[in-house]
Amino acid sequence: MKLNKFTSALILSLGMASVGAQADVDGRVTFTGAIIDAACSIHPDSVDQVVELGSVSSSTLATNGKSRERPFKIILENCALATDDGGDDEDETKRAARAASANQVSVKFDGIQDDDDETLLSIYGAAGAGVAIANAGGQQINIGDESGLYPLTAGTNKLDFVAYLKSTEQEVETGEFTALASFILNYQ
Repeated sequence: MKLNKFTSALILSLGMASVGAQADVDGRVTFTGAIIDAACSIHPDSVDQVVELGSVSSSTLATNGKSRERPFKIILENCALATDDGGDDEDETKRAARAASANQVSVKFDGIQDDDDETLLSIYGAAGAGVAIANAGGQQINIGDESGLYPLTAGTNKLDFVAYLKSTEQEVETGEFTALASFILNYQ
C-alpha cells in the first residue's frame, strides 16, 4: 500500500514537472468585447479609432476658420432588420426579437465640450480651437446631440463622418493636441 501511494505521488510529481517544463510563455492574447442588445454588431475597427487631423497651421485657422476635413466611419455588421411579417400566431420570442431590431440608426458623439463653443469637442495640449464632427454631407453634428437618421440594410452598413479642427478664438495656442469622443448608437 505504501508503495502504491509513493508510486502515485511520484507519477503525479513527474506529470506536474513535465507540464511546468512545457509552460514557457512566449506571449499572450487577450480577447475583449461586449455583448450588446442591438440590431447590428460594431466592427472591431470602429470601436476604438484614431482620426489624424494632421499638423494644422495657425494661419489656416485664422484665415479659413477650420482645417481640412478628415473622413472616418463607423462600420456596423451583421445587421438584422425589423420586419412586419408577424401575425397573431407569432410566438413571443419572435416578436421580441423583431422588436429589438430596427431599420434606422442615429449616432450621438459625446465628450467634453469646448468652453467657447459647446458644439465642438474640447482639445487638450493646444488652445483656441475644437474638433467638429459632421456627417458625410458636411452638416455639423453638435457634441451631445444625435445625428440624423441613417437607413440600415441587412448585413454591413458604413456610417460616414468627417472631423476637422475649428477655431474658437482669434489667437490660437500652438502645440500638439488630443480630443476624445465616445459614440452611442440609437436604433429606431
